[in-house]
Amino acid sequence: MAEYKESDVIEEEKNCKLTYYFRDLLKERINFQISEEETVDIIDAVETLVSNIITYVTSKVDWLPFSRLLKVGSMAESTSIVFPDEFDYLAIHKQKGMQIERVCKQDRGYAHIKVTDPDLKKKWFKWLRGDYLQAFFTTNGFADMFPGDFDTLGNALMYEVAQISQSVSDVGVLPKRTGLMRIGKRVQKNGPAFTQHFLWEPYNLQKSKTTIKVDITPAIEFDLNDDIINENDTFHTDILNKTVEHGKFMLVLTHDHGPSCPLCFRLTFTETEVNLVCCLDTHHNDCYKLLKYIFNSGGSVNFLSSYVLKTLVLKHGYHCEETANLAVCFKQLVAVCLHYLFNRTTGEKIEKYFKQNVVE
Repeated sequence: MAEYKESDVIEEEKNCKLTYYFRDLLKERINFQISEEETVDIIDAVETLVSNIITYVTSKVDWLPFSRLLKVGSMAESTSIVFPDEFDYLAIHKQKGMQIERVCKQDRGYAHIKVTDPDLKKKWFKWLRGDYLQAFFTTNGFADMFPGDFDTLGNALMYEVAQISQSVSDVGVLPKRTGLMRIGKRVQKNGPAFTQHFLWEPYNLQKSKTTIKVDITPAIEFDLNDDIINENDTFHTDILNKTVEHGKFMLVLTHDHGPSCPLCFRLTFTETEVNLVCCLDTHHNDCYKLLKYIFNSGGSVNFLSSYVLKTLVLKHGYHCEETANLAVCFKQLVAVCLHYLFNRTTGEKIEKYFKQNVVE
């Protein structure tokens, strides 16, 4: 028993030293390495310019009736690391003249959108298959020949934003206290989203210019009903309760590697997700940042996506009472990640693995 206590003390000392190391790492490398004033300027400039772009598109193109812009992802959750150079937004269309159908029962995370409004059918006829909106379209190599016939609604929005980015001059420049934000000319496809590039130019000439990547995803918002989500779809009742309390969900375009059905839009509960992460205590928020820094900052290869790491930390947090010793939680979380990387079967989906195997 005495030997066990001694080893336990040694382990505790190791964890204490590792926690101090993590605290220094967060301070010196992981948390934003610029002043609070410059951080606020970058965030404000991005939000202003993105809002201006979407407002302009909506006012000029009557078939893109987006009602609001929602900031999501790490910037909304306060989990962004190193530098505020990646932003995520949903351009939301409030459900009107559409209804949702859960036709593909084998894919619970997806649904079809039936357009019922005659005027909307006329505006969106290019992206309809019968009465249903297409989530993606396989071009089989002919997209360059007939780009208008092989579009999705999301690609059409990307095209309109790109046109504005090419034509703006003074409107695309926003001066702030610490620097200048410019709308870049580059817009690229990125799964269900598209990425608009901005350029941040600090007034301090000793600092480098930085490319800011802004992902914008078109989303259609619906009221929640009993068929959309139940207890079997979540790993904790609190998540279900928060989703039901919010009362909304959204459908977004499907990844190219998603379901084979071209009508399947992916269900997302992004606003609830942001709220869940914001409710994490500082301890587990720091664990999430550490995981992102170690697993996803080694270059172009991301072993595990930020979304997977986020899900892992959320599930861990519901069953963890540790609030001070970062090393204890971090080692548990890394053990799960490494177990997955070395033991997954070929083609196994990451989300399914973590749902079944994450340690609690």
